[in-house]
Amino acid sequence: MSVHQAVEFRAMAEKKLKKGGGFMSIFTGGARVDEAQELYQKAANQFKLAHEWNDAADCYLQYAFCSAKLGINSEEATGYVEAANCLRKVSPESSLEWYEKAIEMFSSAGRYQQAAKQLKNVAEMLEHDVKLEESGQYYQKAAEMFEMDEHSKSAISQCNVKLAEIRTRMGKYPEAAKIFEKEGEKALSNHLLQFGAREHFLKAGILYLASGDSVTATIACDRYHQMDPRMEGTRESQLLKGLTAAFVENDVDGFMAAVQEYDSISRLDPWKTELLVAAKKVLQGSVGGHVEAGEVDLT
Repeated sequence: MSVHQAVEFRAMAEKKLKKGGGFMSIFTGGARVDEAQELYQKAANQFKLAHEWNDAADCYLQYAFCSAKLGINSEEATGYVEAANCLRKVSPESSLEWYEKAIEMFSSAGRYQQAAKQLKNVAEMLEHDVKLEESGQYYQKAAEMFEMDEHSKSAISQCNVKLAEIRTRMGKYPEAAKIFEKEGEKALSNHLLQFGAREHFLKAGILYLASGDSVTATIACDRYHQMDPRMEGTRESQLLKGLTAAFVENDVDGFMAAVQEYDSISRLDPWKTELLVAAKKVLQGSVGGHVEAGEVDLT
């Protein structure tokens, strides 16, 4: 039923554009562009209900083009976003052009939050497709765009944390650590977020260790406690201090003791587990020479 209605709405919209003397009547005023715009939107919605994504995208683009002729920029941009969302279902690469078009329009109109949301949307799409370098670039652009909007502070941090996670997956541990450090410092300046700073600092410290830089990790650990005296005595503090001490002393058993003590109270999440495995591999390599891939675990 949805497809049949959609086809009818689309045909009606095409007739509205042709009324009065062919397609060029769009420019001469003979066509009923406003009515065609509405019909294309109805057609797109029905095609979407039927999961006919290409047809839905085409109708949303026609809706956007009609909106452009009517001079309604906000609806034109919305049409591009809807078209991109549909194309994303079948051809993510094809959707990128229309996301970019919408982002350009939103930002030009000073609608920074909407532009940033679409940048974040693209970043998530690329991350899903494991295009990590491109995904990271879009998360960074999204964070920068959210900064232009005074009501999007939490969204900035979300994008920065995602960027750090992307950098981690790419093996760029020091770069990711610096992002987590900045987020920790920002959290300390917000009384609602300050208790989350220690989690960011812990992740940064683990990343330094996983990169094999125990000197920077030790210095950073001291700095974190100076910036946030409330961190002293917390589980995050005890774990980070235990790990850095183990690296300084080349003590694999001490490393594992620190990990197990933390895990007995706060279960390790997958991110920490993966990075601690990487850090343990580095430590084992420095203590006992070459370690084969796949040998290291936290048991």
